Amino acid sequence: MFDYLLGTALLRAVFGPGCSTELFQKRLGLICFLLLSLLATGMGYFRSHWLEVQFAELAAEGVTTQGSVVSKVDGWNRNSAYYDFVVEYSTPDQARHRKTISTDAAEYNSTRVGSSVAVRYVRSKPDTFYMVGREPTQAEFKVMRYFLYGGLASFALSLAALAMMWSGRNGDEQAPGHIPTRPIAPPTSAGPEFMRRQGFGKRG
Repeated sequence: MFDYLLGTALLRAVFGPGCSTELFQKRLGLICFLLLSLLATGMGYFRSHWLEVQFAELAAEGVTTQGSVVSKVDGWNRNSAYYDFVVEYSTPDQARHRKTISTDAAEYNSTRVGSSVAVRYVRSKPDTFYMVGREPTQAEFKVMRYFLYGGLASFALSLAALAMMWSGRNGDEQAPGHIPTRPIAPPTSAGPEFMRRQGFGKRG
């Protein structure tokens, strides 16, 4: 495939005479793994940071009150089903706040529109609220930390492997068709013992 798209000649012109399609595919695989590791690192960092902020806000300004399910929405997202509640509650100033909250099939089927549910919101950010029991958890925070540290480790390993392959293979590989030649030792002069053996059997 790469021979057809790029051509061996083009690969060697861009990456050096020692490059081949096999080596290019290995480098491309390492680059893809490097980018995936970077993506996992970024997701783990930003998500875990967001969870830390939510923990701190709920601990400092969390208020529990009663809300209600005003609507239910379900359907299919690609190959998986989703179940959502539209939950609404009112703050002491009578302002209404509404949010769509994901749930599971069992709770979705057992809860009717108009049912009362307990919600917990942040006093300074009333639009930030959760159904009680569905707040951010430490388990989710640990998973995001695993993503962060695992992504960092994978990124470092793939970067080191790519650097070693990029710097070492070009110098070690030779162009196809090159046949190494063995140096020919210079002829040595014959010693006295060799001369005596050459004259063995001759009569004077």
